[in-house]
Amino acid sequence: MSKSYRIVSAVWFIASLAMLEACSGEQGPEGPQGATGSSGPTGITGPAGPEGVPGVNGSSGPAGDAGAQGPQGPQGPQGPGTRVFTASSTYTVPAGVTEVLVEARGAGGGGGSAQGNGGAGCIAGGGGGQGAFARAFVPVVPGAVLEITVGAGADAASQDCTFAPAPRVDARDGGDSIVKVQGGLPLVIAGGGRAGGSLVSGAPSTPGSGGAGGVATFAAPAIGIEGKPGESGSGRAGGGAPATAGRGGTGGAYGDGTPAPTRGTAGIVTITPLG
Repeated sequence: MSKSYRIVSAVWFIASLAMLEACSGEQGPEGPQGATGSSGPTGITGPAGPEGVPGVNGSSGPAGDAGAQGPQGPQGPQGPGTRVFTASSTYTVPAGVTEVLVEARGAGGGGGSAQGNGGAGCIAGGGGGQGAFARAFVPVVPGAVLEITVGAGADAASQDCTFAPAPRVDARDGGDSIVKVQGGLPLVIAGGGRAGGSLVSGAPSTPGSGGAGGVATFAAPAIGIEGKPGESGSGRAGGGAPATAGRGGTGGAYGDGTPAPTRGTAGIVTITPLG
C-alpha cells in the first residue's frame, strides 16, 4: 500500500468523526416507564423458622358440675380400737399396747319346759338365768395372742305338755365367756346363766323355778374392776333385758303349752387397747 493512500484514509477517518460529532444532538428526556411485566413463577418454600416463645397460660374456666356419688366401697379392716366378739376367736395385741380392758358377758340359760299336770293342763317352766358380767384390766405384751371364748346360748328344754309323763330334755346352762393368754389359764370368766326349771307331770300347779344368774371371776395378773352376777329368771321370764347378749331363755307356757320355751342368748366379749 502506497504512502499517499494511507494519508488519504486517515484524513477521511478524521473528517468522518468530525461530521458525526457535528450531527449528534443533546440527550433527550427520559421516556415514560413501561408497563409492569407478569409475575414470575412461585419459588420453592424455604425451611421452617425456629419455634417461638410459648405464650402465657389463659385463665381457668369455671368449675364443672359435681359428678354423682360413687358406690360405697367395701368395709376396711378393723382398726386398733375396741374389738367386739360375738363368736369365739383370737385377739393379737397391737404394737405399743401393754394393757387392755376386757368386758365380758356369759350366755343365758335355756328356758324350762311346761309339763303336763295330770288332767289339769300344763304347768309353766321357769325362765333361764342371765350370764354374769365381768370387767377387768389385763396387762399384756405387744404381739401376744389372747384366746376369746364367747359363751354359747343354752338350749331350751323340750316342750312336753301331754297328760302323761314322757321322756324329755331339760334346759341347759349357758356357756361361760372366757379370756386368757393363748396356752395359759383363764384370766377373766363371765359365767353363764343357769337353766330354767321344769316340772314333772303330776306336780302341784306352780311355775318352774327360775335359773340362777352366772358369776364373774378373775385371776392374776388380771385386775377385776367389776364383777356382776346375772339376773335370775323370774317365773317364765328369763333374766336380763330382752334382745340383749346373755339373756336367759323364756320358760314354756302353761295352759295349752304354747309358746314353747326359748333358748338363752349367746354371750359377748369386748377388748379395748389402753396403751
